[in-house]
Amino acid sequence: MNDDALLLRRYSEEGSEAAFTSLVRRHVDLVYGAALRRTGGDPHRAAEVAQQVFVQLARRAAKLARHPVLSAWLHTATRNAALNLMISDRRRQQRETEALALGAADPAGGTEPDWNRLRPCWTRRSTNCPSRTARPWCCVSSSAGRLPRSAPR
Repeated sequence: MNDDALLLRRYSEEGSEAAFTSLVRRHVDLVYGAALRRTGGDPHRAAEVAQQVFVQLARRAAKLARHPVLSAWLHTATRNAALNLMISDRRRQQRETEALALGAADPAGGTEPDWNRLRPCWTRRSTNCPSRTARPWCCVSSSAGRLPRSAPR
């Protein structure tokens, strides 16, 4: 049995923080370096990815104690976490761009929104919503929990 598997087993069975700390110290350079390359050299995003990977490692310690090569799993988990972060950032930027474009179309700011122009956004977003309560128009609803009177029905 290799040292990584032994340390993971100690952490999962005994809750040994020292064992997990030893694992992190042993592999942090590998994980952070891979994350730094995957995030285009952004140290903040790389640190976020590395943290996500080690949180996953802690949660899956018992299962990963049987993994033949932990460094391979860490590298794969780093790649996946970095990809998910970049995809999430790209989607957020697209939503912000759409919101900015909608705001620029109404420079007065205080007037009623053009609901017919917003309808395609609602339709596109609502088809991806997991439940009825997560529909995007809840964001524009009034404090009483209803759509504004001028909203399309």
